Amino acid sequence: MLDATVIISWSLTIFALVSIPFCTLFLCMLIKYRDTTEFNHAYYKILMSLTVADILQLTVAEFVNQFLIFHGWVAGFCLNVLGDFGAHVITMIFWGVGPLHFSIAISMAVNRFTAYVLPLRFKKVHMGSARW
Repeated sequence: MLDATVIISWSLTIFALVSIPFCTLFLCMLIKYRDTTEFNHAYYKILMSLTVADILQLTVAEFVNQFLIFHGWVAGFCLNVLGDFGAHVITMIFWGVGPLHFSIAISMAVNRFTAYVLPLRFKKVHMGSARW
């Protein structure tokens, strides 16, 4: 009998592994069409940075932390191969991308809030000048 946490963990892992190619394709689409007038607004710049943070977070979480923990290589790999400094660097990358991802999501929420609640001010603030 499988435990519920094992089922949830594996389903989230599969979802994360499937979403990495879609995030990459979305980022490629945003980069390709970034100079057109429809995609040349602050919202799409926020989406681009959020997609980069998503890809970084999923890659580090799935291929570095979870893979090493699943195979029991965390202590040996981090200390023997990476050394003490390398283990700290990987941990800082993993814990640093999370708050970055959160702050970008908050800025996207503020952008959408001003677009829906204050549409006249949104055009003045976010579309007035090309600050990017």
